[in-house]
Amino acid sequence: MSWEVIGVIASVIALLVAIQTYHRQFNVPPPVFPEPEPITEKENLKAHFKMNQRISLEIQQLLQNQIDLGNGDNLIFGTYTITKYYEFIKSEYEDNLNDRLYENFDTLPANKYHIDSMLKSLQTQFQNLQVVKNYLKLL
Repeated sequence: MSWEVIGVIASVIALLVAIQTYHRQFNVPPPVFPEPEPITEKENLKAHFKMNQRISLEIQQLLQNQIDLGNGDNLIFGTYTITKYYEFIKSEYEDNLNDRLYENFDTLPANKYHIDSMLKSLQTQFQNLQVVKNYLKLL
């Protein structure tokens, strides 16, 4: 090994010792970098939200078609008329699936627990909406 290599290694070791001494002497905590937001998880959540928006609008259109055919007073799901269910699903869309909520996703906490909880809720909602959509297609 040449003296130049030994000198470089000794310099690096001396620098590390100096940094460690500085931190101990002045009680400077090591830098803490914030955890990056789970962008892919939020994007997945946003994609599920958009899917639910789309299927809700499709259901509203299927219900509107039935109303236009004069079937608005027919019962659906037991005690609801098609017209009443249309009003309900439209109201739910405006309250829970509107674009204003979608735009606020970027301000939501990036906590994995919250994202997982919301994602599970959206997945359950999608499954239920899919059942309703398939039922309406059979009418």
